[in-house]
Amino acid sequence: MQKKAIFLLLSYFFLMLLCVQSIVLAQNPRPDIKVNSSDGPITVSDEDTVSIALSLDAGDVVSETADWWLVELTPAGTLNYLDLFTASFMPGFATTYQGPVFGFGSTLILNLSSLTIGSHTYYFGIDTNMNGSLDVAQLYFDSVLVTSEYSPSPSHFDGIWTGQAISTTAYNMNGHDCGYGDIILNVNENQITGSGVDHVWHDNYTISGIVTPEGNINTCMAYDDDDSVISFTGSLSGNSGSGTWQSNSGCLGTWSVTKQQN
Repeated sequence: MQKKAIFLLLSYFFLMLLCVQSIVLAQNPRPDIKVNSSDGPITVSDEDTVSIALSLDAGDVVSETADWWLVELTPAGTLNYLDLFTASFMPGFATTYQGPVFGFGSTLILNLSSLTIGSHTYYFGIDTNMNGSLDVAQLYFDSVLVTSEYSPSPSHFDGIWTGQAISTTAYNMNGHDCGYGDIILNVNENQITGSGVDHVWHDNYTISGIVTPEGNINTCMAYDDDDSVISFTGSLSGNSGSGTWQSNSGCLGTWSVTKQQN
């Protein structure tokens, strides 16, 4: 009787061991999606190229039929799916492929450019009920978050501009000479910084302002240490620029600059 009990106990033990082993050996498919070789989240500029690569460990469902999904959730909250025939994302929600499950290593699928500003989530997955509908209970997937940010384009006015400011009035309101001087402008992403020097009074000026994408300078000011303020207006076009200026002491004049070659 005791031997029978031991036999039954050992039989039960080995049966449980086999069950545990079968559970351990069972392997679910493992899809993987990377953007620019990263699992994310990543941040890119709206001018960057985004590369999407996929891989799949088929696990125990190899050769089973499945719905394959490659989907984008856009910043607007809409869905796009990868269409194999056009090799591009199309509006809507549909399978990318239907057929047997097979494993493959990391493979570049698509290069994207000019992503809309905001958050994009890309999903790659399979579900083993091949019916063209998403079956969550049989779904295995991976995702990656990509945030696209605005990258200001360099202005074609960017660079160093040098020239002169000349008076058109002889004297200011206090009867002093208005003078003339040299100016240097540094334009970077439509922001103007620079310096100027008055050759009559030997004053040094600090210049700051803005040039519009069309080349108009509506706000540009120059200051010295003696509270002298000069306002500039005018425009830049091609490799030259010109306009007028006026000081808070009553002097008026014109200015002109030429862009220096890099």
